[in-house]
Amino acid sequence: MKIRITELRQIINEILLEGEERVVFDASDLGLPVPQHLLKLLDPDISPRKFAELDAKLDMEGKPEHQAFALAAFAMTYVDNNAEEAAKLIKRTLPLLKKIGAAMDKKEKSE
Repeated sequence: MKIRITELRQIINEILLEGEERVVFDASDLGLPVPQHLLKLLDPDISPRKFAELDAKLDMEGKPEHQAFALAAFAMTYVDNNAEEAAKLIKRTLPLLKKIGAAMDKKEKSE
């Protein structure tokens, strides 16, 4: 019997995650004014194609507040819905953004 590497990874992930419930941020019941397309974007069961479509829509039409909300929601998911830990995580990104920008500038100048 042959098993593809992707199938093997899926089996391993299922075994490792068995019994563990994944904590995902859900903005739908918080009473916040979140646009419907943003709620769909944050759905953990969304297909990669639909995610890409909604992300592009957010890039083109979204207000900065909506984009910031999406970042905050992803941070909340990373830290299992702990707002204090999400704030710490986001604060740690600011110096990284400076480093990333400087590295991109350096690469652009060398090309």
